[in-house]
Amino acid sequence: MHVDVMPAIEQLCALVTNVPDAALGNETPCGYPVGALLDHLATFAVVFTAAANKEADGRTGPPPAPDAAHLASDWRATIPRDLVALGVAWSTPEAWSGTTKLESTPSRSTVTSAVASRKGMRTWKFAVSPAA
Repeated sequence: MHVDVMPAIEQLCALVTNVPDAALGNETPCGYPVGALLDHLATFAVVFTAAANKEADGRTGPPPAPDAAHLASDWRATIPRDLVALGVAWSTPEAWSGTTKLESTPSRSTVTSAVASRKGMRTWKFAVSPAA
């Protein structure tokens, strides 16, 4: 199974680059403030890119709770860059086959992609948030 996620990633990247600093504390429909949701997306992109590439992401457990304080100073550049890398990684047939690790736990790649899809729903919640 292969799903082209690049159109959604392109839309998300456009949203991320246009979030004003003043909106980082605003609530989103999923219950996270905008800044925490951005941090969650940043972590998600790195972790799930590593999973698609069958690589370790360097973590030994779950990431800390999402928080705007964790955002890199250049998050408007790094989050889109990492999201595009995520899309590229999941565009290969190898990403969808075999097993991988997610937060140090072995997982079938198809299960990992399903988790990624569910987390992608937060993108929609972010996109429709009047707070962003």
